[in-house]
Amino acid sequence: PETEVDNYVSAKGLESQLQETFEKEAEMGWMREISDEEAKRIYGDRLAVAALKVVKEKTKLRVVHDGTHGVAVNNRIRARDQARSPTAGEIRALMREKQRSHGGARRFLFVGDIASAHRRVKVRPEDWGLQACRLKPGTLWLNCVGTFGIASAGYWWSRLAAAVVARLGYYMLADSGDTALMLYYDDLFMEAGRATEIEDICA
Repeated sequence: PETEVDNYVSAKGLESQLQETFEKEAEMGWMREISDEEAKRIYGDRLAVAALKVVKEKTKLRVVHDGTHGVAVNNRIRARDQARSPTAGEIRALMREKQRSHGGARRFLFVGDIASAHRRVKVRPEDWGLQACRLKPGTLWLNCVGTFGIASAGYWWSRLAAAVVARLGYYMLADSGDTALMLYYDDLFMEAGRATEIEDICA
């Protein structure tokens, strides 16, 4: 594998905007700026400077850290198992069951999105060097949390979300009613009927 790959054309000319974004993320503990010398001293042969790609969306720039091409970080990651998301068929089955068991009473659906979900999972400091990128000569940016473009980010997010968002939510609401909650990557699908269930979901 290569130790450093140049950024994609989509990131060229956006360095100042990306610098501002990274500085804000550094304030939250998500990234760290470091000199080349310090990075080499700390990480040695475990330093991989990946190419960045920028996808322009309606309201933001989505930064993709290419952990596959050149640096081959993703090629070395082995997920222990796979996370499966519910499908439309499971939602239909859930809604039919709720309609039968509740005498046709109306049900309410709530859909939520967790912003920057993959960035909510911390990464061990000894692995930060494997999630490095560059905006200017002489310094590197290290990702200290899960990173969009690194294969393990979704794996660890799914486990955190299943434990904290889904399971903990069920434990807290266990006696309040018959609420259903499904997790789709960084999206939540919640279903309720009675007023108390709706209040609990909102809480």
